[in-house]
Amino acid sequence: MNAPLRSVSRIFLLRRTAHRSTFPSTTCLAHAFHTQLPGGLRAKLTTQQINHILRLREATSLDMEIPPPIKSFEVSQLAANFPIEDRCLEARLLRSGGMLFAVIDGHGGPGCGQALSERLADYVAVALMDLESLDRLAKEMDASLAAKSEFPPIVSRKMHPGDYMIAGQRPNHFKWLRQYVLDRVKEPHPLHQVPDRLREAFLRMDHDISACGLETLNSDNEVVEHVNLENLAASLSGAVVSLAYVNDCDLYVAGTGDTSGFIASVDEEGQWSTKTLVNHHTHANPAEMKRILSQHPESEAGTVVVGERLLGQLFPLRAFGDCQYKWPVEKLKAILRHHQLMHLFPYHCYTPPYLTAEPEIIHHRLQAHNKFMLLSSDGLFDFLTEDSASKLVIEHMGGRRALQPFTPNSGVTLGELNVRLKKRMIAQAKKPDDANVSTHVIRHALGRTDIGLDMGKLSRALSASVEEARYQRDDMTVQVIFFDSDYLRMFSPMEPTVGSAKPQ
Repeated sequence: MNAPLRSVSRIFLLRRTAHRSTFPSTTCLAHAFHTQLPGGLRAKLTTQQINHILRLREATSLDMEIPPPIKSFEVSQLAANFPIEDRCLEARLLRSGGMLFAVIDGHGGPGCGQALSERLADYVAVALMDLESLDRLAKEMDASLAAKSEFPPIVSRKMHPGDYMIAGQRPNHFKWLRQYVLDRVKEPHPLHQVPDRLREAFLRMDHDISACGLETLNSDNEVVEHVNLENLAASLSGAVVSLAYVNDCDLYVAGTGDTSGFIASVDEEGQWSTKTLVNHHTHANPAEMKRILSQHPESEAGTVVVGERLLGQLFPLRAFGDCQYKWPVEKLKAILRHHQLMHLFPYHCYTPPYLTAEPEIIHHRLQAHNKFMLLSSDGLFDFLTEDSASKLVIEHMGGRRALQPFTPNSGVTLGELNVRLKKRMIAQAKKPDDANVSTHVIRHALGRTDIGLDMGKLSRALSASVEEARYQRDDMTVQVIFFDSDYLRMFSPMEPTVGSAKPQ
């Protein structure tokens, strides 16, 4: 029988040690750079040390085949937790076409976020396939099962610095995904609209996370002898998600929880604007409060949300995992008692489920004036607004040409060369410290002041110990996706109307 376990993180870390590489946490790395001075003071990090920490988890699209109208993407992460609980995802759909981007903001440990980073793209890919493709995939999966070989890939995903896959979970993932494929093939009334398919993928993924955790129990609500600890960690930790699906000129954004996303556009006069793509599912959203209160008896009106949190504990009102807010009370108590985790039993838990992973989905028809999209975990917007984040990206776009070597074309006149050099001088003044725009955004989120970037402030933010960092800021993940204006101008020529992003 498994030894008693004291926390969700402990459940995960018992098994995760075998998968962990020597890739360091940014918080641990910052701690290694510290010089402790008398009186508890710390030496200021050097510019080189700051750059190393900020650039540790950068990634770009340079080594990945991406379909139009996506021009490129750049990603960066900065940890506050150890291990980092955020995950991000970029994946090309090999069967149905299009591209997925997702920011996954985990909480209560990295288990749920890790499961989503490994599995969610496959679930969305299956949800978006037509019946003919599904039938073919089902046969391929059966053949793989018979041959005891890897199941055929349906997505091509980007791997980031520090990413890992839990090899022992592949058979488990195959089992649940295959069942989803078979269920979709047998659907009497298959879903045809993209928003409905994305919604189904989210809910099915969450259902399977929950079902994996409940495999801990037998039919008598007794804990089985051999418990899959990764499954239990995934179901008792949680994650919120913003996922963008780009298929030619159509953009769909599915949001569950309180991650953030916006699209930035420029008009013919050069004026920039942003449009929110993700609505937060928190107590501050009146529609969300009305929804959740309507699903429980009036007698619980004062206990469902307490102190701005679900049952007084969880800030987002929608999330993957977090099955202590979803499972039947008796099943939950049986699992928590066995692992000495009864401190996770929520107060006022009378009529579960209290939590859902159902996303709110927005569709936006991309136009040539749409220049980029930014998705992020909420750690970024503890420091920035949408407008300030957008301005940082625009500033980087203007200055990044100064990072490229100047190579004039042959046949250029002296007058034309003079104009180009003057433009380059202007760009040189705005030259960013980072080639990666997402790192640029994180740098300025932590170090900006009213008069510019303060390296002392940035050093203090990055030199906090593992214990301190989590109470000063959250993990930060930023994805910036740039669109190909020439392609959109050619294939999506209609002028947009104001407010073209609509909830589905």
